[in-house]
Amino acid sequence: MSKKADKMSIPLTQPSLSATSSDQHALSDLLQTAHHQRQAGQLAQAKHIYQSIVSRDPHQPDALHYLGLIAYQEHNYLDAERLIRLATEINPNSANYFINLGQSLSAQGRYAESIVCQRRALELEPNNAIAHFNLGVAQISLNLIDQGVQSYCNAIAANPKLKEAFYNLGTVFRLREDHAAAIPYYQQAIDLDDSYIDAYNNLAVCQIAVKNFDAVAKAALKVIALDPNHANSYFHLAIACQEQGNLIGSEVFHERAAVINQERGQPNATVLCSLGLLYLALGKLPQGWAGFEYRWSKEVAPEPMRQFPYPWWQGESLHDKTILVWGEQGIGDQILFSSLYQDLLESAKCCVFACTKKLIPLFQTSFPTALIADIDAPVQWDEIVIDVQSAAGSAARWLRSSIASFPERSHFLVANTSRVRHWQNKLAELDVGQAKKLNVGIGWRSGNMAGNRALYCTQITQWQAIFGVQGVRFINLQYDDCEVEINQARQQFGVEIVRFMEVDLYNDLLETAALTKALDLVISAPTTSGILAGALGVPTWMMQSGFYWHNLGQDSNRWYPQLRGFHKNWDQDWESMIADIATELTNLVEVKRQ
Repeated sequence: MSKKADKMSIPLTQPSLSATSSDQHALSDLLQTAHHQRQAGQLAQAKHIYQSIVSRDPHQPDALHYLGLIAYQEHNYLDAERLIRLATEINPNSANYFINLGQSLSAQGRYAESIVCQRRALELEPNNAIAHFNLGVAQISLNLIDQGVQSYCNAIAANPKLKEAFYNLGTVFRLREDHAAAIPYYQQAIDLDDSYIDAYNNLAVCQIAVKNFDAVAKAALKVIALDPNHANSYFHLAIACQEQGNLIGSEVFHERAAVINQERGQPNATVLCSLGLLYLALGKLPQGWAGFEYRWSKEVAPEPMRQFPYPWWQGESLHDKTILVWGEQGIGDQILFSSLYQDLLESAKCCVFACTKKLIPLFQTSFPTALIADIDAPVQWDEIVIDVQSAAGSAARWLRSSIASFPERSHFLVANTSRVRHWQNKLAELDVGQAKKLNVGIGWRSGNMAGNRALYCTQITQWQAIFGVQGVRFINLQYDDCEVEINQARQQFGVEIVRFMEVDLYNDLLETAALTKALDLVISAPTTSGILAGALGVPTWMMQSGFYWHNLGQDSNRWYPQLRGFHKNWDQDWESMIADIATELTNLVEVKRQ
């Protein structure tokens, strides 16, 4: 986000020698010659001239300053700081000196000191756009976001054509995951320079986030016209195709991006991991799982790898081995990959399954012959001789290498039987004195709505068609504070959503599993509520949008045979999907009545 000192177009100051006018004229000519050489990249020649000037007059500030700029260009930031600081001591009234001294400090990570220098420059020249800009860079680097934004705005006020200030404002909002706010700033940078590749690149990133895929294609194709080997733009086209269901087109663009990076000797883990997920979606499981291994080294949001001192399992026989399998990513992912655990129990001498603490009771009930441990307390298995380890998702490479390798079973997690009966009885009590109703659990959104995640979830106010189906009792499975939303649904639609306040839906997953298992159906956004229901073998209707790789090229979900996906295109509203689900729910009620 910074603006390098050698691109600042800094004007020359007047030389400060007490010499004859002819000497001054000769010195000015030398400085101009060296300046042109430096701008042309002829650093050695320019440095020689500046050094010759300083050898004659060690107090010539312009020569010291420009020697400092050359040191900066050569990444010798300490020398740059020393030389430019000398210039500021000789001539403390040059804003440009302080600007570039600040830059040399920023390059060393000394942002607080850089801020002092940029503020001194602004005392000398209050409308200096570059000083405002570099002040903003240093402030943002210290996470002084609001101050940095104001400094960028001040830079634009001083110079409305400073494209980098618009670009950096866009980047501030993009990193905040406020992509809609970032878009106009990137567009303004492009309006100032229609060949600004970085701005087009980040504009495409933001348009992907807001699901404006026509705009993604426009930005990516513009970059490719400017640079036919711009790998990121092919990747953006791949994601745009993927999100719209064009998996073959996505494969072409993914592979092109991967080849370009490989030819440059810079393989990109983000691209390769994304390509792996695409291969899985296409049913190319061996290639897909190989690409999935790049999740640890992605540039954006890499998965944290646990560091345990055991060899990695490479698919060899486990009949005489004890294996540690540790859960990764979120609760939903840990549940998904626990579908592999029964296979491991049947083939290994001993299994240790490490997971997030709140999953332990549920996994102990589901896999009673394994040692279930808290992943954050490895002391629990210190006395066990571990032969090999695997991340849960990595085990799929060896256990799910083809569609045929998926076992035929309705579920893989098990709820506490007595607690299931308890909830069945409690639900039956609600039918006393009235016609029996279908008990349907509901979860309409994720508990984490940061960034663009809201686009993948519904709002309860959109569920009117579902809530209008007669003969249904709706049971809350939303696991966070949702009282306001439930009251809103009651007032707006007259629906009573049953809440069992004695169940901690967020932390007590074993009891939540028992309640869920007692239901006739679960309708959910792609959240833990729906994933848990599918793992328990409860009929589940999951509302999905965008790219979804879990079907592995099949018409149905092989991980969760009882899960049925309702897919929404990005140009479709939630209400139309919900209307379809309501029709299916009405039909189900009629079937149950027969």
